Amino acid sequence: MRADPKAGDVLVTKNGTLGVARIVRQTNPEFSIFVSVALLRPVASRLSPLILANFFESEHYERQMDGLSGGSGLKHIHLEQFRRFQIPLPPIREQERIGARLESLDEGLSIETVALAKLYTLKSGLMDDLLTGRVRLTPLLDAAAPA
Repeated sequence: MRADPKAGDVLVTKNGTLGVARIVRQTNPEFSIFVSVALLRPVASRLSPLILANFFESEHYERQMDGLSGGSGLKHIHLEQFRRFQIPLPPIREQERIGARLESLDEGLSIETVALAKLYTLKSGLMDDLLTGRVRLTPLLDAAAPA
């Protein structure tokens, strides 16, 4: 069976690492999904894709998953079990406002994560320079000492 995701669909891992969710964006090229991924198509008038995707990162999801996932080695969720999840549903306009705020926070977090990675790289380079002796610390300390 072939599933062709469309913009606004939510893809969720259902085997192995459970509940990793991503939203299909308008800018995504056409693609098909593998059997280890569930395609969830929320009814637009009732459930925002952002709220659905973020549900899988919530305590509500974690509590409902306890005892729900099967498998002794590789954990999995059956497709019919996705229908059993109870998701708090405020009015759709409120969901859209919450979703917009979550996207804004995610974007800010991504920017800060990139900045942090750059600082770690800079720190590593500076430590390497100092520890290998390529940069001498004594002149820097002399320049910083009060006169």
